[in-house]
Amino acid sequence: MSNFSVQIDNPSSFHPVSLISFRILFPEADLVENTCSLHIYYKLPSSVFVDPYELVQRQQAYTFVQWGHADLEKPVNAIKSNVTLLINVKPPRIWTDNTSGLSFDVNVPLHARYGIPSPDTLSKSPSGTYHDVALEIPSAFIACREKRLQYSSTSPSYLSESQLLEAGFQPDMTTFLHLNYSPSTDHVDTIRIPLGHGQDLHWVQSGTAIIVLLSFICVTVVALQTAARLNFVSRPLQGKID
Repeated sequence: MSNFSVQIDNPSSFHPVSLISFRILFPEADLVENTCSLHIYYKLPSSVFVDPYELVQRQQAYTFVQWGHADLEKPVNAIKSNVTLLINVKPPRIWTDNTSGLSFDVNVPLHARYGIPSPDTLSKSPSGTYHDVALEIPSAFIACREKRLQYSSTSPSYLSESQLLEAGFQPDMTTFLHLNYSPSTDHVDTIRIPLGHGQDLHWVQSGTAIIVLLSFICVTVVALQTAARLNFVSRPLQGKID
């Protein structure tokens, strides 16, 4: 039966990657290749987001619809809601054989938000302090706008009717096949977000204030020097005019 598996590359970083491995068997493989579409649904925690500008550059592999505001630059404590993502996969036209069907991978780049330093309650390693964030396993399904599947199933419960319509589906005229998740031995369902040390916070704040002050002084000095030079140059011109 057709299935998929998930693993996270670079899980201990600010830029993990979700790697989805699909194995689509016949007759679903022929449908995905011709008349039906393959989709991945993500529900991301507040600590993790996707960059829509980055995903737009991957239109040869997939398109997407996003719900919720990513707010790329905000730290985790400033986020009020989660982001959900529906990806429309464009399977590569590379077949293995008539019995194996279609096998391919989809890479979805993720990004972690800056967290609140708290060295006492978080997991530690020799290389620093981390915050472990659990990721929900994404869901995957095949959608056919005509009754081309030999069996039918209900529409995805995690998508509202308005979301289905926004994604281009006609729920009453679409057949959905939900793919099974097949765990692998090297599956990682958490990412480890690096954090700063709380005891270093006052040094960071003091250093930032000093740098801002020095930058202000530097800009002020340059502005005064430029004004003085322009004033000096304008004086001979005024004398000649007089």
